[in-house]
Amino acid sequence: MDFEARNEILAEVYAHYSLGEYADFADTFDVGLPLAWMKVNGIATPSDFGLEFIEAAWDGLCEYLGIDRHGEYEDFNAMIVFSLES
Repeated sequence: MDFEARNEILAEVYAHYSLGEYADFADTFDVGLPLAWMKVNGIATPSDFGLEFIEAAWDGLCEYLGIDRHGEYEDFNAMIVFSLES
C-alpha cells in the first residue's frame, strides 16, 4: 500500500474508532493518528519527523491487528476482516 492509502485508513481509525474499542490504541499513537487525519483533510503537511509518527502508527495498527504491514487493504474494515480470518 502506498503512503496515502495508509493515511486514509489511519485517518478513518482516528475519526471513527479512537473513542471506542480502539481507544487504547489511539492513546498509544496520539500523535501519528491525528497527524494522518490532518494530512488527509488538508489541514497540515507533516515534516519528515511527523511522517515517522504516521509510519509508527501504521506499524502499530498492523501489529495490534496481527496482520502484515505490507498487505493491501481497502479500508479499516477490510483490515479487521483479514485479522479475524488469520
